[in-house]
Amino acid sequence: MRRWRGLATAAALLLVGRQLSAAPGHQYGFGARATALGGAVSADAGDAASLFYNPAQLSLARGNQLLLGYRGVSPRLRTDQQDADAAGLHSLDGALLGRGEFLGIPLGFGLGLSLTNGNLSRVDSVTADQPRWVLKETLPELLELQAAVSIRPLPWLALGGGAGFLATTRGGFDVTGNAVFSDGKGAEYDSKLRHSVAAELLSARYLSLGAQLRMPPLLPTSPAPLAWSLGFSFKDEAALNQALQGRLHGNVDAGFLQVPVEYRFDAHSLVAFQPRQFVLGVSAQPKAWRVNLDVGFEQWSRYPSPVARSAAHIEAEVPAGLPLALPANTELPAATSAGFHDRFTWRVGVERLLPLSQASELALRGGYAYLPSPAPGASDIAQLLDAHEHIFSLGTGVALHKPVRWLPHGLELDAFGLYGHLPNRRLARQGTTFQAKGHSVSAGLTLKLGGS
Repeated sequence: MRRWRGLATAAALLLVGRQLSAAPGHQYGFGARATALGGAVSADAGDAASLFYNPAQLSLARGNQLLLGYRGVSPRLRTDQQDADAAGLHSLDGALLGRGEFLGIPLGFGLGLSLTNGNLSRVDSVTADQPRWVLKETLPELLELQAAVSIRPLPWLALGGGAGFLATTRGGFDVTGNAVFSDGKGAEYDSKLRHSVAAELLSARYLSLGAQLRMPPLLPTSPAPLAWSLGFSFKDEAALNQALQGRLHGNVDAGFLQVPVEYRFDAHSLVAFQPRQFVLGVSAQPKAWRVNLDVGFEQWSRYPSPVARSAAHIEAEVPAGLPLALPANTELPAATSAGFHDRFTWRVGVERLLPLSQASELALRGGYAYLPSPAPGASDIAQLLDAHEHIFSLGTGVALHKPVRWLPHGLELDAFGLYGHLPNRRLARQGTTFQAKGHSVSAGLTLKLGGS
């Protein structure tokens, strides 16, 4: 039986791997410029990164674009003054934006992806009795895709919509044959077992909508009227669940008799969750400055518990007197809520453009975001930890307009650095009080080819 359990555990680890609780991109952003602005870009100028923030902006870009980016994140989280040993991550980002017209109406189309740590899907299990930074320690490692279209039916109005995709795997295993009963001398290694593993790629889709309005200038009679715009974006909820079924069927060979045994295993877990979110933003452009403000609402109250659920059932005809102890059968527990609550988020970004020459300019950027934790102060559901976060970001960029003949629309190189501070928070979990605090550091680069 020990050998059979070992095979079941190995197969489960192969197919389940690591579990995450928050979808990628939503924790750390997309694109160096948007990240440097604190993520406050829902009413910003359009570029390829708009796919992940407000799809309506795709039709506002000046031309076709190709965006390639890289970022690295290093979290330092502490639980009761002990290092939580949270793993870092790196991601590769890419986006393509196409511009055109249909019946005189400006159009924009975008495709984008984010690949974390080079994995299509890798997740980490969460147990009820283990303290975990559920939204930050179990870092996202899966593929995220975005596709969207945008139209500008009026000079002051842009509308957009699209879909996002999160991908993971599900599968099962089957083991048959004879398992030799252990005699303390290695007899179990004479077992003859056949096993098969099957896995398939799954995806969860969610709707993305956006709108942007170019408002009438403020102070229109002054020498420097203030241009400003409003933006609205919506992303629907997305939950990605993983299921693993296993079956072991055969005989346990005790030497003098054969014991038929059948073991069935069923495990379910939440792989990724994105809350339904609404963002309202405003962007003002006084001269060579741009000031952005975003206020977001995220519906974390619908967050299912990420604690893995499993059931096991074993049937065997054990003769009297044979020392073969069978584990108790268990039923699959019902899915429960994580007990989180909805939250408002606040983001602000400032950008200053400095001309370097007639064909180039330098951008200086800064941002701040406040993300209150959706985790309750006290809970008996599981030891799910989280803390409020203050995010400070800085960045710069160099844009070259029409530098060479074969690149008529120019290029832009952007960089950012980010520091996230999580002040100490006391959390009561299952009768135990935890101290949770930490910080994270992130940096990245983005190369953008084409007009902006």
